[in-house]
Amino acid sequence: DGNSNFIGQKRKPMMLKNGPTDLTIGEFGNYRLHQVSTFYNKNAIDNVGRYVDEKYNYVFDRELLYRIVKSYPIYMDEKLLGAFRIHQDSKSVSKIIPFSKEFSSLYLSRKSGELCDDFIRKKKSKYYLYRGYIKYSIQQKKISHSIIFLIMALRFYPISIFTLSYWVKWKYLVIKMLK
Repeated sequence: DGNSNFIGQKRKPMMLKNGPTDLTIGEFGNYRLHQVSTFYNKNAIDNVGRYVDEKYNYVFDRELLYRIVKSYPIYMDEKLLGAFRIHQDSKSVSKIIPFSKEFSSLYLSRKSGELCDDFIRKKKSKYYLYRGYIKYSIQQKKISHSIIFLIMALRFYPISIFTLSYWVKWKYLVIKMLK
């Protein structure tokens, strides 16, 4: 749509703190940048390295973004620059668990030796695993599989058991079972 959002959703790109900054630390939700509408200055790419890390299959673009934003500011524009289409065969839908594992790995790979920052990265790493299992649980056709993955999600982020959003997933499952 006109805001570079996901088609059919209202999720504008945003950043709470402009670069240069480290996006792997800070509070959850400190940014939302969609790869499809992200463009880089030639000098920035030349300076941080004109490559994507090929060990990644799903988050190589995010890794490049992290390198660039750590050294350069971001400029936001409200113009239509691209659209992201989610469908059953897209990697972010069909490969949720490997995608979340790779996102988790990316956060851990950014550890710097700074105890506070690395604690945040580790926490976010676990959160992305949790979120992947939650999303996967919702996708399941069989209720029993959904329940298994909802429980497995707690392994990565046990404190979520005290959150409303976790119990909303259970409510969704109960409604699904009653249909």
